Amino acid sequence: MYDNVPMTEDFSPKKQLEPQKGGGGRKGKTAIGSGDDGDSGDFQTWSAREGEPGALRRPLTAICDESLLLRFGLALMLDPVADVCADASCGRSAIELVNRIHPELLIIDANLPLLNGVQLCNRILQDAPDTRFVVFADSFHMARYHQQFVRAGVSAFCLKSSEPQVLLSAIEHVNLNQAFCDPRIAQLLCQDPTILVLDDELTEREIDVLVRLDLDDVDIAAELEISQEAVKGIAQGVLKKLNLNTREEALHKAEQLCLRNSPPGKEQRLAIAEEQATAERHARQAIERWIKHPRG
Repeated sequence: MYDNVPMTEDFSPKKQLEPQKGGGGRKGKTAIGSGDDGDSGDFQTWSAREGEPGALRRPLTAICDESLLLRFGLALMLDPVADVCADASCGRSAIELVNRIHPELLIIDANLPLLNGVQLCNRILQDAPDTRFVVFADSFHMARYHQQFVRAGVSAFCLKSSEPQVLLSAIEHVNLNQAFCDPRIAQLLCQDPTILVLDDELTEREIDVLVRLDLDDVDIAAELEISQEAVKGIAQGVLKKLNLNTREEALHKAEQLCLRNSPPGKEQRLAIAEEQATAERHARQAIERWIKHPRG
């Protein structure tokens, strides 16, 4: 959405819908959806906010979700607590965005295309370990990826089907370096005790082998670039740690622990669509409120 504009200025939806009044800013390009010719838009630069008091400071934020409507509406909805500067529709675009503008906070869907949310977190935290995240996802993918996000270092989670105030609270907690978990997520995890079982007893390499135990050792070795003997030893260690007898049992355990993914069924797909629709409804309402009552 912002890929074709200079990233040295503030192109949040608030600025796009209505140019700021007064001087001190920099002339910007045509505001998206403003109908202006681009000659009179006065945009405030990010640097103007660097001196804000800590208690009032809104973190420089990017939103990563496949839905354009949701990205745009969230940017307006979150204006009281976050300075939304850009967005991305997929994991790969999010990586490029982070490398370009270095946001402090990312609000991400767990089920992003190209790179999913967990892969995105791991990639970003390698180069920018101080980046903070709020996972904003549907119930199915939240349950599936929750443990992997926790292992990656993420500590803030919110369901798309929750009221907007819950997401605002999540961002406020993250801004104070506090963990936050949507109360409905705790209920969700308690409904399936298997996903509460943490896999801390397994190393990353053991998990890499575990999720590939449907393959032959030669194929696992090729994918992980290790020897077949190493694969065999690691696999035996995994079975021993999990107190299991066969690879089939280990694969089933991996699915229970949400380490190995199977596609959602029909009912789950309907639930995912319903939660996404709820989030987009809230986003649409935020846009409508802004149109009726723009804030200067």
